[in-house]
Amino acid sequence: LSHGQDLVLKYYESGALPNVGDYSRSLDYYLENVTTVFNSIFNDAIIIIVSFVSFSILLLLLTLRKIKPKFFSIALIILILIELWSFAIPAIQMKGSEELFDKSDIIRFLENDKTNYRVLDIFDWKIAHASISENIGNKNNIYQINKIIPLAQKDYKELIFPLSYEVKSFDQIQENRLLLLNLLNTKYFLTRTPINHNDFKLIYDKSQAIDFKSGSNTYLKNVETLYIYENKAAFPRAFIVPNALLIKDKKERINIINSSSFDAKKYVIIEEDLDVPLNNKGEFKEATITYYSPNKIIVEINMDHQGFLVLSEMWYPDWNAYENGNKLELLKVNQLFRGVYLTEGKHMIKFKFEPVSITLGLIVSLLAILSYSLYLLILLFKSNKKH
Repeated sequence: LSHGQDLVLKYYESGALPNVGDYSRSLDYYLENVTTVFNSIFNDAIIIIVSFVSFSILLLLLTLRKIKPKFFSIALIILILIELWSFAIPAIQMKGSEELFDKSDIIRFLENDKTNYRVLDIFDWKIAHASISENIGNKNNIYQINKIIPLAQKDYKELIFPLSYEVKSFDQIQENRLLLLNLLNTKYFLTRTPINHNDFKLIYDKSQAIDFKSGSNTYLKNVETLYIYENKAAFPRAFIVPNALLIKDKKERINIINSSSFDAKKYVIIEEDLDVPLNNKGEFKEATITYYSPNKIIVEINMDHQGFLVLSEMWYPDWNAYENGNKLELLKVNQLFRGVYLTEGKHMIKFKFEPVSITLGLIVSLLAILSYSLYLLILLFKSNKKH
């Protein structure tokens, strides 16, 4: 404990532990957590030592033939279960669903907006934590840009990850990179520091107590101010753009999207040749999403002129677009998103996720069931024939 406290004093004085600024903690806070960390390490060490000694005794008794192999197996299983139980129980919090998914003040505030939007929570993950739990946010239809995406596409990682994970304050976001966040329908920005920008309006300013727990231990105790800004320049989730630019080179496409001169309300960037007019009359217009789920989205729009419907959702090969049961060509637009060319008039477009892998899996499973059933019938027939 004394060694740990000496290290805290050393790092606190050197500034390695934040002691100045918005994310600073008091010296008492750091010193209190030395005991918490020490107790956690000590308890885990005791469990490991006891488990190792117990296993060694069992193995020695088995070697000396003092116990039977069957008893050794049963005892080993019991020992493993006890060890797992000892490690896991402190980290398991048994709560009712109401308490587990209890809405914070931030959730209650944001859920008043019933439209489709995304949120960017800007914070330094090394010394702070997210304002909204990803699971609780998803449950309340509050979707975040900087969330865990285990199977993110390469384009998304290259373009969005640097904006959502590496940025620790709004000032680090370059003006021309804001367009990507706007196209992603990022309507709300959560920050720990004020934003001074013409397109951002402060709508929430409140100090909140931080009590971050893991298992039975409390690691963070602090009070910080959270600001929520509404991004007035954010694009809707679905919208119409009249014109398209054909850019086949990926680097050129990315450079244009990151350019402050690119007008995303007049143009979409496409990657392949289309047998439709790329320059049309009309103007930017929001489309209406009438149904939204992870695997199906329905968009309705009345087109005054022909143009391109853009859906601010990640383009992926297994997504398809339909109108009146007819399959449409699903375009990859602006490097990341889904798009469809539409003619003048009323349209209801259905976007469906139809992965080929699931279809193939169902076919293989069905064939396996039929083959096994046929095999059983053959065995049954042969058995009856013998009798």
